[in-house]
Amino acid sequence: MAKTLRMAACLCALMLLPLTASAVSPYTVENLSGEDWYPSMENWTYHYVYSCPRIVCGDDDPVGLLINDTLQMVLDEMRLLALPMFAESPEMTASGPVTVTEEGRVMCNNGRFFSVLTVKCEDKGGVKSWSLESDTFDVSGDYPGETLTLRGVVMVGESSEQISSAVLPVLYEAFTELQAQGVCLPGVDWEDFCQSVIPTLDFYADENGSAVFYFQPSLLCEPGGDVPVFTFTPAELEALVGAMPAGEEER
Repeated sequence: MAKTLRMAACLCALMLLPLTASAVSPYTVENLSGEDWYPSMENWTYHYVYSCPRIVCGDDDPVGLLINDTLQMVLDEMRLLALPMFAESPEMTASGPVTVTEEGRVMCNNGRFFSVLTVKCEDKGGVKSWSLESDTFDVSGDYPGETLTLRGVVMVGESSEQISSAVLPVLYEAFTELQAQGVCLPGVDWEDFCQSVIPTLDFYADENGSAVFYFQPSLLCEPGGDVPVFTFTPAELEALVGAMPAGEEER
């Protein structure tokens, strides 16, 4: 309840901010790290190790507070809801104790955007599975403190879905080249690729305001926390959108 009221206060304060971009210095960032055992340290079935970025700010910075509250809400969902439920589930613990590791990496902190890439590893009896998630927050644009869509970052095209349709063939071409080099899994065709790669979600803004797309580790021959990334400037994405055949369906 207190957190909800705090976020509401942040939003009210943001409503008073001018809706024009201004020069904002990069944030000072520290790490919030820890670990939990479920249901207890003595008799655990799930072990959670986390490291998350936190913006160092005071009550006079509603944007920083709102970003922090959003990141904290995601962390609390894992710590207080998902993992306690998984730890009590016979199905989820059938293969033995599970260790979940999450590391939040700051990929952009330039006063315009604040981007976080979260690398997650789930270890079930020595068998590891990796996944990535990302969020790009608006710091000094029209939606301060809020997460941005793909179009909200690059501001080209009619929608994020249209940009996705334009960039997917280019990403697939890069994927097939990496397949030939033994980096990406063989046997993944265009249809499989479109099911696995979602540019509207799997992206973040970099320090130059470009969109950085990435492949999920499950597409790699040797999955891990480091994956191929592909950077497109807004101008490059605008050119791809402009070159799309008229009436092509969005993917």
